[in-house]
Amino acid sequence: MKIYSEKYLERQLVRQVTALGGACIKLTSQYHRGLPDRLILMPGAYTCFAEVKTTGKRRNALQQITCAELEALGFKVYVVDDKVSVQELIQTLKTI
Repeated sequence: MKIYSEKYLERQLVRQVTALGGACIKLTSQYHRGLPDRLILMPGAYTCFAEVKTTGKRRNALQQITCAELEALGFKVYVVDDKVSVQELIQTLKTI
């Protein structure tokens, strides 16, 4: 299995979301740790989050808790850790 870096996967995700007419915004906060890496905003007001990980890496406990909180609020959180998961997310966004 080929290992892809988080940086590479983030670039692919941003490029493809932008090509669909959406925005893929980097999230950083000094007050709320554990936020997913990217906020995805699509035409038609669809909003979701993406946690990007290097292939084979897992979310830490705080990231899992934060993602569960976002999902409890009704947001979808995708974990992207290889080229296949990037393409699956893009395909999902195309159907929305």
